[in-house]
Amino acid sequence: MLMGIGCLMWVPVSIGLGRRPTILIASLVELGAIIWAGQAKSFCSLVAAVCFLGLAEGLALSLVSGVAISLSIHLLIISGLPNGH
Repeated sequence: MLMGIGCLMWVPVSIGLGRRPTILIASLVELGAIIWAGQAKSFCSLVAAVCFLGLAEGLALSLVSGVAISLSIHLLIISGLPNGH
């Protein structure tokens, strides 16, 4: 559920800050959540860490696929459309 909320959260952030800073911020949130989950001493702490992990993973669902599409379109424009050679 929080991955879906993460999708809605990261798209406006990426529009405002740009793609690279957004990916960096989400990666840092994900790293912190992974460390937190690994060091969790109680189930409630583990669930909270996994919730933050879901928010950070929402970026992968929304922004990274858009980056791949944008990159492929950009490469086609730079190199030209294939002409059969």
